[in-house]
Amino acid sequence: MKTNSTRIKHIIIYVSKKLGSALLVIFLAVSATFWLMHMVKGDPYTASVERVEESARQQYIQETGLDQPVYIQYFRFLKQLITFDNTGVSLVDHSTTVTDTIRSSLPASTVLGL
Repeated sequence: MKTNSTRIKHIIIYVSKKLGSALLVIFLAVSATFWLMHMVKGDPYTASVERVEESARQQYIQETGLDQPVYIQYFRFLKQLITFDNTGVSLVDHSTTVTDTIRSSLPASTVLGL
């Protein structure tokens, strides 16, 4: 017969494994999205705007760090994603930030995911 402390230990181990697996899947999905987006021709700014002057494009690239090596962009991307720090302005709706979009849709996404 199992004692309560043994059952609790098994439950903690089970939940820890599931949580670890979920975090790994999220990390892999986020990483795959980042790398796939960098494999696509062009950059996000020119993809969202039909015609853009080269000076405006270069300013956007410098402001967002797209002129940095891709590994630096990747680590900065992960840091900003984890800390919700300056994720930038939405390219679809220029009046809102990406952080606001994530925060507003996170509760519904969490419920749906669970």
